[in-house]
Amino acid sequence: GDGDTLTHLRFVTLNEMPITAGVVYSIKGKVQNPSKETRWPVSAPWLLESFKAYAVEDHPRRNQAIRLDSRALGGTVVLPQAMFFQASNFHSEFGATSYVTVVNITMEFKNELRNGDQFLITAPVGFDLRGQSPESCSEFRWPDSYRPFVDTPDPTCTCQQASAGLLCQLTYTISEAGEDRQLVYQPAKRISFLLSALNPAQ
Repeated sequence: GDGDTLTHLRFVTLNEMPITAGVVYSIKGKVQNPSKETRWPVSAPWLLESFKAYAVEDHPRRNQAIRLDSRALGGTVVLPQAMFFQASNFHSEFGATSYVTVVNITMEFKNELRNGDQFLITAPVGFDLRGQSPESCSEFRWPDSYRPFVDTPDPTCTCQQASAGLLCQLTYTISEAGEDRQLVYQPAKRISFLLSALNPAQ
C-alpha cells in the first residue's frame, strides 16, 4: 500500500482474481496517529473508497480511476503522548538470550482512561514477551496488592517475525465493571506492572 498524501493509504490489486460483491474482505495496514489529540467522543471519520481502472489499452479513460463505492467509518479517539514511560531491567540481566526475571514498566497518561481504552507496548526487536499459554505475557503481575484495574483481564502478548527480527507487542484493553466509555482511571496517575522477558541473541 501507498498513498498520494500523508492521509491517503492506497491498496492496489495485482492479480486477476476479482473482488466479488457481498464477500467480506480484510485489509491490514499501519498508520501513524496525528500529533493533535481528539477528545472523546469526537474524532474524524475514516473514508473507505474503491475504484476501478479500465483494462482496455486504447480506452480514452485508461488512466482514470472510476469510483465504485464510498463509505465513511467512525474514527478513533487520539490521545496525547504519554507524560512518562519507562521500562527498566530490575536486576540488570543484560546477557544475550538471558531470561530477564523482572521488567518494570511504568507509564503516566495525560488523559483519563475509560472502559474500552487500549494501550499497546511494542518491545525492542528481539525481546520475547510471550508466556507459556497462547497470547499470554510472560509472568505478568502487579508490583504489590494494589491493582489499578480490578476487573480487566491480564494483557495479551503476541509476536511476529519481522525482517529485522522478532517483534513482540503487549496489548492491554481496559474492561472494568460499568458502562462502555465509563471513566475508570484519573489522568496523571502512574501505572506500573511487572513481567519477564527473554533477551535477544544479539
